[in-house]
Amino acid sequence: RILFQLQAHGLKSVTRAGGGEPFESPHWRYAVNLAHDMGLDQGCYSYLPGLDQEMADFLAGRMQFVYTHSCKTRHLTKPKGNATWTYGFLLDSENWRKVLGMAARVDWNFFDYCDFRPLAPENKLDPTVLDYSWIPEGLKLLVETQRRFPRVRHADYKFIRMESPREYSTCFSTDFTTCIGPNADVYECTNRRGFPDSILGNLLTEDLASIWKRKKRCRSDLSGCRLQCRNDSMNRTLFTIFGEEMQHVNFT
Repeated sequence: RILFQLQAHGLKSVTRAGGGEPFESPHWRYAVNLAHDMGLDQGCYSYLPGLDQEMADFLAGRMQFVYTHSCKTRHLTKPKGNATWTYGFLLDSENWRKVLGMAARVDWNFFDYCDFRPLAPENKLDPTVLDYSWIPEGLKLLVETQRRFPRVRHADYKFIRMESPREYSTCFSTDFTTCIGPNADVYECTNRRGFPDSILGNLLTEDLASIWKRKKRCRSDLSGCRLQCRNDSMNRTLFTIFGEEMQHVNFT
């Protein structure tokens, strides 16, 4: 019912991600099949518990991308299908020097890419836990790693932004995104799932149109937001247009 509601409002794709491991649900095959039959593109971020050849082939035939941090694949053959398989690593001050070894551990007969991202704190940076002074040297090592393993990927800006304060004071991207929790709570955005003040409603008791009407067009209190949210790039662009000082010629 929820998928059909969303599709009626223009939904084109579904991403199944954490906040609870989606593939621990006994109904995940039904959900994936249903979205596939509806013509929706699909992707997932998952630890892929219990991955075997049948599950890999099933996902490859119904998803566009599969991103995982932890699964054993060397006993499997590359599944046929359209899915792009990516193995992801999170880097911090303790493990960044091991990048070459991490890339060497990837099952390159199975995975299409290996992606490296910085470990981001949920809120304010705690220097006793996360130190980002390693990033300049870490980026050099990532470039070297990519020479050895051409299918290694990383985005420089994700690392550089970890040491840069936000230049925007208002979040406009909340008007373009949302997140549905495992209990059908609708959150203001993906990065604020679990925040009670960001719950807009619940799709088990209301329809999407009613919930969306009460959604704010922007957020000015960013105190609880993670330092590098998924909408950071979008916000930086939007703030130059709609921010405190409009800078885009088409909006002056």
